[in-house]
Amino acid sequence: MAIRRPDKTERHRRTLAVLCVVAATLLWASVKLSGEYASEREVPVTYELPDGLAFAVEPAATVTAIVEGTGWELLFADLRRREPVVAVPAERIEPERGEIAVAGFVDQAFSRSPLRVRRVTPERLVTEMSAVATKRVPLEVRGYLGYAANHAPTGPVELSPDSVTLTGPSTMLSGVARWRTDSFAFDGLRDTVVARVGLEQVPGLRVNPTTAQISIETVEVTEKTLRVPVTVLGVEPGDSVVVYPARVRVEATVGLRDYDRLRASGFLAVVDLTGSDLSQSITLPVELRRVPRYVRGHRLTPGAVEVYEVVGGQAR
Repeated sequence: MAIRRPDKTERHRRTLAVLCVVAATLLWASVKLSGEYASEREVPVTYELPDGLAFAVEPAATVTAIVEGTGWELLFADLRRREPVVAVPAERIEPERGEIAVAGFVDQAFSRSPLRVRRVTPERLVTEMSAVATKRVPLEVRGYLGYAANHAPTGPVELSPDSVTLTGPSTMLSGVARWRTDSFAFDGLRDTVVARVGLEQVPGLRVNPTTAQISIETVEVTEKTLRVPVTVLGVEPGDSVVVYPARVRVEATVGLRDYDRLRASGFLAVVDLTGSDLSQSITLPVELRRVPRYVRGHRLTPGAVEVYEVVGGQAR
């Protein structure tokens, strides 16, 4: 079946119909946009603080303004995508009353705009001022560290710097004893890691510096078993005692580089007889009161020993 093509007259008729629809749409839009409308806008607010003062309670960073104008004015304002910024000067901030009359500043901000402000919410901002203070506090690590099998840290995480300077309202700083890094995580650690992390940020406080370097030294570890003699404390003059067993087993986790230098003499295992009745044998716990600092962990076996008083050359 042959496809019929429109002739020149029909094409002209269709073009005319499309133009009529477009013209009618533009006329309708022009009439609608010429009317008055209200619109809600979020208006940014900035503050110039009086010398020596800071906000103890941060005021709102934006206020809501109901503005009105023609549809055209609202459309062009939306196309610009830039709301007027309200700037509150220091001399208009009332520290004693703790209030900022912001509505008048919103009117000023829109004075060069064809839009008219009908209402501002809130009209007044409530805040609290405090003297500016500076405080230096130690830095604290906040993060997760996971190690590969048979690996362990050589010590705590090193921080550089290990403290920060905080500047802000004295009322906020009075309760701050330390500051934390941002949260971080490292897993499967085998080697030394050096990284830079951010520091916690709190509105109203300035932190200097804003980042810190962390260093995590990791070594491969193994176990070494040692027989450590038990030292008896609290023996009265003239008394003689026997401990069984005389040595305890210490299984120490140590880095490979420290394996050879680890000796039993580096540990001190003790039992304390102070206040004990030796009229018969007693069982006392063993304490490890000295452990080499490079030992990562240890297990003690047994955890208690038998103590006997020696009378006439025999234990009883």
